[in-house]
Amino acid sequence: MIAQVDDQRITDADSLVATIRSYRPGDSVEVTRVRDDETQSAEFVLDSDGE
Repeated sequence: MIAQVDDQRITDADSLVATIRSYRPGDSVEVTRVRDDETQSAEFVLDSDGE
C-alpha cells in the first residue's frame, strides 16, 4: 500500500490520484509504501500521461 507521497499522507486511491495530479511532469517525488509491516521509500520522476 502506498502510504505517503513526499510529505502527503495517502489514505486511499482518490487521495493518491489527487496528490499526484498536484505535480507536473518532470517533478521528482518520494513514494513510501508499506508491505508486510515493512516500510520502503523510493524516488520517482513523473512522466506525462501521454496525451
